[in-house]
Amino acid sequence: MRASKMLLFSAALVCIFTGAVSAQYSRAELQKMYMSYLSIEGYAPSIDSDGDVAFKKEGRPFWISVNENDLEYFRIGYSANYALDY
Repeated sequence: MRASKMLLFSAALVCIFTGAVSAQYSRAELQKMYMSYLSIEGYAPSIDSDGDVAFKKEGRPFWISVNENDLEYFRIGYSANYALDY
């Protein structure tokens, strides 16, 4: 269920930002656009040390990679830290 919600969320972001392909944006403009959308959707985004837009969903950390050189590339990352019991 959570995977399908995240897939829908990702699809919504891709649809929103598809217009970015036809224009040239700076890194700061892309960060601002991603942060604006996430804020409207109720998230509290921030810029991390790599310049990616970081946010949390259900307490889990996610980030959007910002790449002004390839506007057709869009990636949402998730850092899964699971304890392994042996």
